[in-house]
Amino acid sequence: MFKLLYSQALLGDALQASWQVLALSRRSANKGDLPGYAIGNFHLLWRPEPRLDLSLGLYNLTGQRYIDSIGADVMVAQPGRTWQLGLTWRFGS
Repeated sequence: MFKLLYSQALLGDALQASWQVLALSRRSANKGDLPGYAIGNFHLLWRPEPRLDLSLGLYNLTGQRYIDSIGADVMVAQPGRTWQLGLTWRFGS
């Protein structure tokens, strides 16, 4: 397993960008061997004011199709390229 995360503040703390690489080598499971894979993710966080965060995440940038094991006998096909929008509002001080 290999994980790499790089995060960079842009425009002070108001804008942050992160890039992540996840890789897993070929491995054995109860139902057979699973091939290795590597995926990249990108995340952008904008904080226009101290109580508000807006985020955009792009996951599996290359759209690679792969299968992963989530249990001893369960193999699941993982989704291709996905994206996620987020809004966080903090109440109080």
